[in-house]
Amino acid sequence: MDRITATIKAADATMRIYLLKKIGYKGSFEAVVFPNSLDTEVREAYADNFETFIRDKRVTEYDSVHHEKGAIEKVELSTLDYWASMLAAMSQADGAGAVLTPENFSDDYSLIVLAYEKAVERDIQTVYLLAQYRKVDAWYKKSVKFGITANTFTASHDDVFVLNGCIDAAIVGSDVYVLQENQFEKIFNYYERSKKTVQSNQAYIQAWGFIDKPNDFFNSVQGKKGATTKLARALDKRVLDFSTLEPQTVKQRLGAYEEFAAITYNKQDCIVFSAGVRDLIIDIVRCAYLRGLFTDDVIYSKGV
Repeated sequence: MDRITATIKAADATMRIYLLKKIGYKGSFEAVVFPNSLDTEVREAYADNFETFIRDKRVTEYDSVHHEKGAIEKVELSTLDYWASMLAAMSQADGAGAVLTPENFSDDYSLIVLAYEKAVERDIQTVYLLAQYRKVDAWYKKSVKFGITANTFTASHDDVFVLNGCIDAAIVGSDVYVLQENQFEKIFNYYERSKKTVQSNQAYIQAWGFIDKPNDFFNSVQGKKGATTKLARALDKRVLDFSTLEPQTVKQRLGAYEEFAAITYNKQDCIVFSAGVRDLIIDIVRCAYLRGLFTDDVIYSKGV
């Protein structure tokens, strides 16, 4: 984190701001470059915001299952979908001189990227701050605005643009630091990845014998963004084969936890599935990793 702070606060670091827009459905992007005349003002604002975001927080590994409050998660850059396409779009914008103007401003961008470069000994260190593009009430596109002049309303046609100071992730070298998890996952389309993960595990889920209707459970997750993403995380980190779990074992272990008290069981000790317990079943998979519910093995977790 010190590498990032030192670079974005350095007076001799160059800075470029890009607004990126996703094109089509195959992970391609196009970009425009924010005018350089705002660099000094924006540099100070983002450096202050970054220090505010990271203050009193420690770094943990991004484990795809849970988030530790008060921590910043780190993930390998190589695992991020779309980053190569984003870099290509920024490079193309630089080469084409695609500068943001009131005429080409479209207000439908995907993200903002601030790129910093600083000479460190014989190398150039590059830092990227990423933020999901956020629309706020102060942003206007071809709107008529009014101000008060001498107690009368006067139409104003000045363009108004607010560069939001939020920071969702920071990249330096091969390290990605996740400051705001939900927005970070939206930027890199974790939902699409999660859908593929859940779909590829369909047969595995339908073989879960501790649920009376595992197929209904699988179908209830389909098309639900929160449930899909949450289940995919748990599947990625599973530490045992849930299709081998005996219903009696599951019932016995879950009985020790108040959070699973709403679950009911049939005569065969299988969980009775209903839409109301879908998220609890997902939590069973998550907690198996986090707490080692169905195994005596020690589960090494990086959060609480």
